[in-house]
Amino acid sequence: MGLSGDDAVVNADGRAFDVPNLYICDNSVFPSALSANPALTIMALSLRTADKFLAARQRGDA
Repeated sequence: MGLSGDDAVVNADGRAFDVPNLYICDNSVFPSALSANPALTIMALSLRTADKFLAARQRGDA
């Protein structure tokens, strides 16, 4: 996750910089390896990304 496509694949909402309407919400968006089970974090990111996707769709951005 980052602010631009120069330093990250997705923005803070999980939306890809290079591919329109592609949202990524799994452990591949973590900046580094985790030492603990990431299941709850992945679930939280998935719900947050889904909310952002639905909001964008209602605005007509997706």
